[in-house]
Amino acid sequence: MLLRAFDDLFPSRVNELLAFDIAENDLLPEGPYLVSESYCIDPTCDCRRVLLAVRAGDAPPRQVATITYTFEPPDDEPRVLLEPGKPQSEMASPLLELIEDVLAKDRDYRNRLEEHYVACKGPTYAPDRGAADTVRRTGPKVGPNEPCTCGSGKKFKKCCRP
Repeated sequence: MLLRAFDDLFPSRVNELLAFDIAENDLLPEGPYLVSESYCIDPTCDCRRVLLAVRAGDAPPRQVATITYTFEPPDDEPRVLLEPGKPQSEMASPLLELIEDVLAKDRDYRNRLEEHYVACKGPTYAPDRGAADTVRRTGPKVGPNEPCTCGSGKKFKKCCRP
């Protein structure tokens, strides 16, 4: 699975990430928190999940919990859990409860996570049909040292190779 942070893929949309302040709470320190999102960008994968990295503090913020939110077909009921195998702080369990509460109550946030998932999958992804179809080459594969297909006479690797 190829994970990329949403704000790396769409820096102009960073304001769409969840941010909140904790004022008075027995289990969590006061201060700002930011929830960054990471999505699988493999167009052939239909994992339908987001990795939520909760960061606490101002400068530099430190990661205190990693939470998985899964869109479970067929009824799309969310499944929220601490990401196994990732280091978690002592704040992870209370943050998990807080994020579960936000996801349960905030339909707009849940919808935004699904919109971000589709955006990260790219233009070939269609949620109603799952992962993108396999793309097949129409002509023969052009090797890097072969003449370029544009007719310039240069080697393909020095001309039109992406």
